[in-house]
Amino acid sequence: LRKYSLNLYKELEKKTDLSTGLKQNGAITIASTKERLQELLRQATAAQLFDVNVEVLDKKKVKDLYPVIHDKDIRGGVYMPEDGQADPVGVTNVLAKAARMEGVKIFEKTRALEILQGSSTVIKTPQSKVTASYVIFACNGYQGAINDKNSNWVMPINNFIVATRQMSKVEQERLIKNNYAVSDTKFIVNYFRFSKDRRLLFG
Repeated sequence: LRKYSLNLYKELEKKTDLSTGLKQNGAITIASTKERLQELLRQATAAQLFDVNVEVLDKKKVKDLYPVIHDKDIRGGVYMPEDGQADPVGVTNVLAKAARMEGVKIFEKTRALEILQGSSTVIKTPQSKVTASYVIFACNGYQGAINDKNSNWVMPINNFIVATRQMSKVEQERLIKNNYAVSDTKFIVNYFRFSKDRRLLFG
């Protein structure tokens, strides 16, 4: 999926002449338990089968790449040099323009009031009804009755992002070398990366 997304973003940037803000600085995923490390190793093996460039890191290498990490509980990790980050607004604009170029009509600020499922699906809106063969729920966890069939399987969570002050290049390299994106799933998904103006984003 990562490889497909990277190739898709590059292809659509050329097609739409817009930018996704994609920066392939590489990404590091850290394991702090033996079980999590085994999971990462399995994922690395699977990725290599699809020709995805991935490197397994020992504790020392993690510390070298991410100097400020408290490495007492670190077991190891994986590094994907071709991975990176994209700007969510940029990605949305690129996808929307590419879709419109293929004849798709996008109706913003149109509330779905009810979804009736049968041989075909009918979506009721304040203005009209839409009949569709497929419906994609691109929603957050608070879908309510609009998707009550799946509500029991979705756990709403809050996501918070903290941005620091702007840092110098020296400070940036002291914290995370080469502007890697770092993630840790010890308890919840924590990630650390720098913004374009060198603010450390944590969420």
